[in-house]
Amino acid sequence: MGKFLESEKRRQTKFKANSPYFSEAARADGVYKGKPRPFCLPLDCAEENLFPEIRQTAPAYFDAQGIKWHDGRNGKPSNHLCDSQVCCVNFLFPFAQKPRALAEVLRPIFPGLREMLPVENGQYVAFEWIGQENYLGERISRNGKRTRGANFTSADAAVLFERSDGKRQMVLIEWKYTESYGSVPLKVAASGTDRTEIYKPLYLRNDCPLNKDLLPSFDSLFYEPFYQLMRQQFLAHAIEKAHELGA
Repeated sequence: MGKFLESEKRRQTKFKANSPYFSEAARADGVYKGKPRPFCLPLDCAEENLFPEIRQTAPAYFDAQGIKWHDGRNGKPSNHLCDSQVCCVNFLFPFAQKPRALAEVLRPIFPGLREMLPVENGQYVAFEWIGQENYLGERISRNGKRTRGANFTSADAAVLFERSDGKRQMVLIEWKYTESYGSVPLKVAASGTDRTEIYKPLYLRNDCPLNKDLLPSFDSLFYEPFYQLMRQQFLAHAIEKAHELGA
């Protein structure tokens, strides 16, 4: 467990106790993984983990798009105040209907940005983006549907804009907050699936976006965070090749 996570737990505990953003009921310890914790909200108050401006609109969007909240219950976000997905949504969702403000945030990184374009349903930020097609050939459940935010490679957020040269550009965003990683190999899933069988065809392609000269082996990618970054790079590469949303 990282030192930054521990310091954030203390900071969030103080924030919950003193911030006007929370109701009195939300200031109580919240149960997380079976234990009451001061840096978590009571489950009944989990929606208060979101910025007040988006406490109605963000869950409604997640529900409409079938997006899974990490550690969420009953359509609500995680009650853990150090949750990375919630942090991402709190920062970016307020810009979902504010294209000019969003452009100001992104333009220092993308100076050629001329104007933001909607990604889906009129929103200028999409969350848990998995692409319009199953580009990576990941296994689909029996109901035939892919799930955003669970069991498929998802970018935490995606934005689309038109550049000064008239071309469209899509950007996938990976959000980190208090993550830390161990040394557990992820080559074989808990279900027994050998994950290398899914991603090796992409790795062996002539247009593989990874610099293989820097890798000891393909298997070395099956440790976090490299496993996640590998899949997201494959996804970004496939989206670019498909000219998704005209980009």
